Amino acid sequence: MILRWTTPGGTGEPGAKEAKKSVPVSKYRLYRRQILVAYKDCSTCPARFNLSRELYPEPAGPLKLVNGQWSYVDRDVTPGYKYLYLIYAVGQTDESSGPSNAAMAEIR
Repeated sequence: MILRWTTPGGTGEPGAKEAKKSVPVSKYRLYRRQILVAYKDCSTCPARFNLSRELYPEPAGPLKLVNGQWSYVDRDVTPGYKYLYLIYAVGQTDESSGPSNAAMAEIR
């Protein structure tokens, strides 16, 4: 599963200041929710968003910046599940932004 995103109001590069916060971004937190495809009404799904990874830019981590867009490959996915993702920008003193819009994908 390839996730890509940009940061509104900023370049997305480490140290760049984001739109709603005036702090440099040092990493991103990826939250993930796993749902069996068999569930029709996800409002009753038992799963919650859980912290999946803290993502650092290369070379320290797996996060890549290409043409102003961040890219991360989630290899820990299972066929028969839907995955919902939220991303938070995190500053150098561990303060975080609000969540991104949720993104969803189904693995068949």
